[in-house]
Amino acid sequence: MIARPLALLLALLAAAPAAAHGADFRVPAAEAYRSGRFDPGIRVLREALARMGEAPSPVRAEALYLLGRLELRKGELLAEVGLAARRHAADHLARLAAGPTPLRRAAYFLGVARMELGDRDGAAAAFRAALRAIPASATGEDRVTRQLADLRLRALQGRFASPGAAPRDPRVAVEAGYLLATLGKDPARGMAIADRALAKASRSAGDPPASVLRAAAGARLAAGRVDDALSLLEEPAAHRPASAEAPGALLSVAYYDVAVLRLMAEAYVAAAAGHLEAALAIGEHPNLREAAAFAAARARLLAGESERALERLAALERPATLGPAGPARVKALVARARAALGARAEAARLFERALEEAGGDAEALAEIA
Repeated sequence: MIARPLALLLALLAAAPAAAHGADFRVPAAEAYRSGRFDPGIRVLREALARMGEAPSPVRAEALYLLGRLELRKGELLAEVGLAARRHAADHLARLAAGPTPLRRAAYFLGVARMELGDRDGAAAAFRAALRAIPASATGEDRVTRQLADLRLRALQGRFASPGAAPRDPRVAVEAGYLLATLGKDPARGMAIADRALAKASRSAGDPPASVLRAAAGARLAAGRVDDALSLLEEPAAHRPASAEAPGALLSVAYYDVAVLRLMAEAYVAAAAGHLEAALAIGEHPNLREAAAFAAARARLLAGESERALERLAALERPATLGPAGPARVKALVARARAALGARAEAARLFERALEEAGGDAEALAEIA
């Protein structure tokens, strides 16, 4: 079933006059939300918005809102799946990197997985193990993996490659840019390095390697170029193995880049926030404005922007338009934002009030949980 606030809003907006190009996106958007197959709906809405042009209109506001809702839901699911994948990968790679005959590259990818989980010390230990496992005289893929392990270890120590010192191999160069843009907090310079490496890799035969697409997308996302990041992350090549190792005639191990799902989640949430804010800026229908403000608050909270989430929630005038338990849902979201800002006692009181008002409503209880 479509979530009730979205279903109600679609019904109300369907009664409004439709522009000649405007209303054909509603059914695909509703079907995509109901089925959980978000990509077809996102594609239809992007195409509809491209046909409409940039001029503000009620139909454009509706399409922006629906696109933001689909992107937000996809971002939420990717965040959950990505966290589970990172935990599983770290556990599995730890086994491959241990034992009397460890795989040569497993320790590097274990370090990447531990970095993704926020375990900097564990990541550093894994990168050191990778440098011990792969000799300095290594060639080919092993040599690149060793350079990447050294690069990541240096980044964890606060040392980053400068643009003039970017290595020749685009896989290493783009990683230097990504680390500078993210850990080094210098997105402009990091993105410049990553984009040059991506251009170099793209001139070679075939698609750029998955690790190149991921790192370039991560640098662009850090620089605020959300659409450009998504265009790379949505390429099928970004989801291929980043490397493969064949330790024996009957065994082959494919290593995947565990950061891709996290970056996709962050990019979709950022895109959702932008589209929902745009819908709110031009929308005139009061129900759409309330729904867009609430959804924008959820996107901001998921992106770690708790203050901006609270600003949007404070502007809500009629929470009941979000459904029978709309006020409880708003209180639950405020509580989550306050908890993220460290006001845990206030958050606990708000959660208790939201629970009392939820009345068994599934959406309100999910928000509280």
